[in-house]
Amino acid sequence: MRGIRRRLATDESGFSLVELLVAIILMGIVLTMIANIYISTVKATDQAGSRHASTGNASNVANELNAVIRFATTNPVAGATDPAPALLAGTTTRVVLMSTIGAPPTVEAGGRPTKPTLVEFQRTSAGQMQERRWNPTASGTTWVFAGTDPTATTPASTQLLGGTMPAGTVFRYFKADDGVDTTNEEIVPAVGGLTSAQLPLVASIEVRISMVPPNKPTATPVVIVNRIALANLGLRETS
Repeated sequence: MRGIRRRLATDESGFSLVELLVAIILMGIVLTMIANIYISTVKATDQAGSRHASTGNASNVANELNAVIRFATTNPVAGATDPAPALLAGTTTRVVLMSTIGAPPTVEAGGRPTKPTLVEFQRTSAGQMQERRWNPTASGTTWVFAGTDPTATTPASTQLLGGTMPAGTVFRYFKADDGVDTTNEEIVPAVGGLTSAQLPLVASIEVRISMVPPNKPTATPVVIVNRIALANLGLRETS
C-alpha cells in the first residue's frame, strides 16, 4: 500500500504569490521595452519618410522655378524704345514673367526674337505652388500676349508642383549689384506688388521654398533658398 501511495502521490509544489508577482512585473517591463522600441522605430521611419517626401517636393519646386526664372527675358514692344520688362508682376507669393524656357533653337521668322512664354508662379491659399503658362502670337517683328492682363485669360497649361508650403514669403527681389551700395539692393514690393517703375530694375529673384508633409502642417519644414540671376534682361538702371 505504501508503494501504491507513493505512485499515486502528486507534486503539489508551484510558484508562490511573491514569485508570481515578480514574474508578472518582469514580463511587464520587457513588454514595455519592446513596445517603446517598436513605437520609436515606427515614429523614426514615419519622420524619415515625411522628410524625404518634403525634400523631394521642395527640390522639384525649386528646380522648376530655377529653370524658368533663369531664362527670363524682356520682350520688344512695337513702336516703343524700351522693351517690356521680363517681370509683369511680383509680390511675396506670386511672380509673373516672360521666359524663353523650352524655346526652339531655330531662328524665328520675320526678324522676331526668340519666342517667350508667359509664366506665373503662385502659392495658392491651399499652400501649393501653382504654375500657369501662356503662349504669345506673332505680330510683325514682335510677340504679343492677349489682353491688358494676359493672366486673366485662359492659360495654355496649369499644373500644381506638389507639396504643401506654409504661409510666408516665397519671392524677394533685388537690383543689380553696383559694387558700391550693398544696403539698398532689395526691392520691397508695395501692398499691391512691384510697381511699373520697380519691375525693370529687378536683376535677381530670391526664392524661398518651405515644404511640409501634406498631412502634417505643423511639422518642421524643409527649406531651400536660392538667389536666381536674370541674365538676359538688358536692365534699365535708375537710381
